[in-house]
Amino acid sequence: MSKPNVQQVKFAKLEPYTMPRMEERTIEGSPKTKKLVIFEGENGTESGIWECTPGRFRSKMEQNETMYIYEGQAVLKFDEGGEITIKAGDVLTIPKGSSFVWNIQETVCKVYTDFN
Repeated sequence: MSKPNVQQVKFAKLEPYTMPRMEERTIEGSPKTKKLVIFEGENGTESGIWECTPGRFRSKMEQNETMYIYEGQAVLKFDEGGEITIKAGDVLTIPKGSSFVWNIQETVCKVYTDFN
């Protein structure tokens, strides 16, 4: 019987990560991000852990993303209208093409999967 291909990850392994064009997308504050990619698959599928300090910045989803908010709190204000407050314990999926502003009030740490 073969062993399953399982990877155990420690949050301490998060590495500083500069999001593309972060400086021009930032509206307020100086948000800093960290990221650890756990899995990369076909068609751009990616799973990992992402962390960001407080601040406001624009974001546009290049893929669908399902996320579990491990810690922190933020408000997402969508260009199409409406906003939601997310906090530790929440799970949500944001569809590809969505444009919104992150307003991170307490450092957010999420576990995510991006997929087409």
